[in-house]
Amino acid sequence: MATKDLTIEWQADYRFYALYEFGVYERGSLLAGQTRKTFIRDYNTLKKHRPRTRLPWWATVTLTILLTIFQRKGNHSV
Repeated sequence: MATKDLTIEWQADYRFYALYEFGVYERGSLLAGQTRKTFIRDYNTLKKHRPRTRLPWWATVTLTILLTIFQRKGNHSV
C-alpha cells in the first residue's frame, strides 16, 4: 500500500484550514513525473476535529497525528 503525504495549510484569504495530498502525476499526463498537490477538504478549526470516515483508516490516523503536532507548535490559533 502506498504512503500518502498530507499537509494542512492555513488559508488566510478564506479563513479556513485546507487539507492537501501530495503525489506524482501519472505517466500519460502532460505533467508526468511532476509533483501534484490535490485539495482534499477544508476545516474551520483544528480543535477537537474528527475526520469524516470517507478517508481510509491509515489516512485518518495520519491526519490525527498531524493535527496534534500542528496544534502543539502553536503556530495558529485554533
